[in-house]
Amino acid sequence: MNNTIVNLPHTRPLIAKKNINGGKLPKKVAIIYTDERREDFGTDEEYQTVSGSKEEAYGFQPYFEKLKIKTVYLKGNASLANNLRHEKPDMALNLVTTVKGYDYLGAT
Repeated sequence: MNNTIVNLPHTRPLIAKKNINGGKLPKKVAIIYTDERREDFGTDEEYQTVSGSKEEAYGFQPYFEKLKIKTVYLKGNASLANNLRHEKPDMALNLVTTVKGYDYLGAT
């Protein structure tokens, strides 16, 4: 018998109860955004595609504040692993689309 719960608006409380934390929300969330440096991109079009990624990441803040979840913002660059170890978030939200201008290094 299949015990899979379909992700629908009326079943989300059931999914939350079955998560690893026993239905509890994370206390700290890291939002990882693209480190937008002009020198990493070959053309203006490529740079403009990722410009504004920090503002996009900060757009999540009001929602996490309502849930009383502490939020930290981290650039998706070479120091990301150390920053994650230092911050020790319960959950990470990866918004990185490109790393140093290379799309294949970003989240897919």
